[in-house]
Amino acid sequence: MSQRGIGRTTRQLERLPDGGFFLVPNHCIRRHCEGLLRDLGRDPRSINIVTADLAERGIWGVRVKAWDVDHAYFEVAGRRGQRAFDCLGMAAGKGPLSHE
Repeated sequence: MSQRGIGRTTRQLERLPDGGFFLVPNHCIRRHCEGLLRDLGRDPRSINIVTADLAERGIWGVRVKAWDVDHAYFEVAGRRGQRAFDCLGMAAGKGPLSHE
């Protein structure tokens, strides 16, 4: 089980540059991340927060410069989330920031 409530998602969002992509498992966590960006003084639209079901449509034709995946993503999304993870990796040509 991943650790929760220790600020890890906040640190992940802080590290992503404007225009980066952040993969989350569902819309509830997406809204939470938008709130975290506001708390950080950033526009919630500065990062493309995509859910597992929208990731593929959101990245067609886009060159992803930087991306990350919420630390609890696979715990919540399970196996259905693997395809979105793979698509973002292919669009970026590299793995998520947290795996560097």
